[in-house]
Amino acid sequence: MDDLFNVVMRNGVDATVVCQGELDICAVPDVSAALERALHASDGEVSVDMQGVRYIDSACVSTLLRAHDTLEARGSRLVVVAASPVVRRALQLLGVGDRLGLAGDPASVLAA
Repeated sequence: MDDLFNVVMRNGVDATVVCQGELDICAVPDVSAALERALHASDGEVSVDMQGVRYIDSACVSTLLRAHDTLEARGSRLVVVAASPVVRRALQLLGVGDRLGLAGDPASVLAA
């Protein structure tokens, strides 16, 4: 499942984790590993591109929140970009959309 979670560096500082497929409890180890790679590779912001995600459950949302807290503690941030409608709805229903900095698309974050 590792090929579903790629880490891409930007500007040598920021990283993007590109996710696709179904992010349920079975995907937590792979999502965690990809986020860990991004956290270690990046001195800046970590974006999570969720355009290709068809489903996300609370276990994976918790994983995102842990990464968010880690980045926040070191003065950076995690931003969810290009969230599919399913992901956007789940994050909003769970009340964490604002906390995870839902952004429109990867290009908008790259330009910021």
